[in-house]
Amino acid sequence: LASGIGVALSGLSENSSSLVGVAISASLLPPCVNTGMCWTYSLFGEQIHGSHVRRTYFFNIGYISLCLTLLNIASIFVTGFLVFRTKASLKFDTYTKDLAAAREY
Repeated sequence: LASGIGVALSGLSENSSSLVGVAISASLLPPCVNTGMCWTYSLFGEQIHGSHVRRTYFFNIGYISLCLTLLNIASIFVTGFLVFRTKASLKFDTYTKDLAAAREY
């Protein structure tokens, strides 16, 4: 949620910060990397460690990590949408000016 708020506020203001990129990376990269590692280990783990690798277990963990990645992406979009709607409903000059500039862009 914090990543979605950061992206929305950064997109509407002139102060685009690299902190938003770090926040998005912190929410998306770990489950995405875990998905790849678990699926790769479920496919090639027997060749590395022998026949005692639980393939379905690691495949299921990778699937759960993929679902978490997709949930994080959806949360960023929904939170960004809600922040845009909230800023649009406020009647402050700075917010409406930023929103108008973002819509024209």
